[in-house]
Amino acid sequence: MKRILQTIPRPAIAAATLLLLAACGSAAPAPASPKPAPASSAASVASGAASPKPNAPAGSTSAKPSAAASSGAALPKIAVRMGYKMIGQYIPASLMIEQGKYKAAGIDVSLKEGTGSVTSAELVGNGTNPIGLIDATAAALTVSKGLAEKVVAITIQKSPTAVITLASKNIKTPKDLIGKTIAYDPGSNVFALFPAFLKANGLTTDQVKTVGAAGHAKVAAIAQNKVDGLLGLVNDEVFDVEAETKGAPLNNLIYADYGVPFIGPVSVVVNNKFLQAHPDQVRAFIKVTLEGVQAAQKDPQAAVAAANKEFPLTKTDILMGQWKATVPLLQSKSTAGHPIGWQSDQDWTTTLNLMKQYINPKLDPTPSLYYTNDYLPKQ
Repeated sequence: MKRILQTIPRPAIAAATLLLLAACGSAAPAPASPKPAPASSAASVASGAASPKPNAPAGSTSAKPSAAASSGAALPKIAVRMGYKMIGQYIPASLMIEQGKYKAAGIDVSLKEGTGSVTSAELVGNGTNPIGLIDATAAALTVSKGLAEKVVAITIQKSPTAVITLASKNIKTPKDLIGKTIAYDPGSNVFALFPAFLKANGLTTDQVKTVGAAGHAKVAAIAQNKVDGLLGLVNDEVFDVEAETKGAPLNNLIYADYGVPFIGPVSVVVNNKFLQAHPDQVRAFIKVTLEGVQAAQKDPQAAVAAANKEFPLTKTDILMGQWKATVPLLQSKSTAGHPIGWQSDQDWTTTLNLMKQYINPKLDPTPSLYYTNDYLPKQ
């Protein structure tokens, strides 16, 4: 299974390698909504080609049918690129497609699987796909390379990045990691941020042994008792470990709970040219997508069924477990009390500073370069 944690360019493979990012932020005042374009001129068809390889949403009222939808006119098609293959964190969008909510709002949305959030962010930045459901930090890295895109909403505010261990190892706090062996994927941002996690908890990289093991190898290593734990995601790798160990109890040390908060893995990222040309389509997509998050919380079975129908190779029980593990991550401490989708400047600042320190020293940590709340539904 592809990992969200593999969305950042690969840092040097060393036990003291770097770490990832943190959180979300408030942005500039919303501009006046432009006049809707006539249905005949609104048809922007986005390519679906692959690359080289109970929280209420903002303005949570049902989207009214658009003029184009009501008249039977052809709707503009939008191929939305996910960061990876279908996993639980994407099921709200599948539910809205299945229920016809996007079409009722005047856009014909389809989901396209990705091969990594950095690649997906580049596809949005170069205009191959106008919109992506991808890691905001990958979008920030893409912008730093000169591609033009903006994060307009974040649906998962708290990162699922964690140290995952078997309960039998009795690792209940970061201090319990001293002298232990932890497996990591050399290309992952989880490993990149591991030194920050250790530092935040008074530890150093020489107190914990790390062993590189790409992909499923790290899961096999923990199941075979070759390591004491692994670096992964609580809404993804946890389920691989449970399957491999036949349901063995786990202890998870989530980075954000131990001094390293950073932005979560799913945001709405839009190509700047598309955003300027079709702001109403972007607003419609955001509104319905955020309503999908609420709907998936109320009826997760329907959301899982919709995702499984659209992507038949996904396992229903795994999708359900992944979504249930995702729900507690929908808000961060900074966004609690705000509608789902709203971004915190504090979270963005923390995330960008971590990125600059551990991922890309040349990154400009100015939050307004990367995100805006201007297109969220009005309250």
